[in-house]
Amino acid sequence: IYPPSLALRRDVSNRAFYLNGLIGRLDRPLLDNDNYSEFLRVYKTTRGWMPEGDVRGGVFASECEIAESEFFDVQRLAWKTYTEDVLD
Repeated sequence: IYPPSLALRRDVSNRAFYLNGLIGRLDRPLLDNDNYSEFLRVYKTTRGWMPEGDVRGGVFASECEIAESEFFDVQRLAWKTYTEDVLD
């Protein structure tokens, strides 16, 4: 059984599941690894705003060249691409 409030759900359920801290820490993190700890630290200090940390790099033209799938259209008795089918 869970309380109706999402804000209280973890606090109340942890007290029930861990016998009020008898068999587990109530303030334990969801995950116990360095990446999650860093995420949690940044998330709390920025109040929910996560700065972008991606390395900037160029996109090569060859990455945009994707072979398009074709299928046989039985109504027109011809091969056509899925893009052509959507645009028709």
